[in-house]
Amino acid sequence: GLDFARELASGGTKVFLDMKLLDIDNTVAKGVENIVKMGVSMLTLHAYPKTMRAAVEAAKGSDLCLLGVTVLTSMDEQDMIDAGYEYDPHTLVLRRSEQALHAGMGGIVCSAEEAEAV
Repeated sequence: GLDFARELASGGTKVFLDMKLLDIDNTVAKGVENIVKMGVSMLTLHAYPKTMRAAVEAAKGSDLCLLGVTVLTSMDEQDMIDAGYEYDPHTLVLRRSEQALHAGMGGIVCSAEEAEAV
């Protein structure tokens, strides 16, 4: 868990936490601040605009690379409809990628199918 990640990071190992954080912006910011203190190299969070802006602000001045998870690769078009999204997965990936860029994220996570379009 996190104790092991902290131990690895303190020993100089680059640690990528694939946590896919998603919560209200203040909660995400506090989580990111704590992860920065751990010395982790990379962290994933869901690519929602407020979430990304809060995370970027919380990580400011650190070496933490924030990656926005655009759409879970397991989600298909029917899942998107069932969840109430008005976009198909491909369109939402493009939209969230642009939002991640504007928020100042270090990168995004998407499926190989969307990688070329992004």
